[in-house]
Amino acid sequence: MRLVSRALFAELEISALRQTTCLVLDENFCATPKIISRYFASHTKI
Repeated sequence: MRLVSRALFAELEISALRQTTCLVLDENFCATPKIISRYFASHTKI
């Protein structure tokens, strides 16, 4: 039981860390793929 809860806690910790990292780097990193896809979508209309 302890091992399961520890694994679950680690999983939650990793997901929380990933979310905060994404929020911190949002303007530079997470928005970049959206900007690139938007740029190509507007400039390459087939």
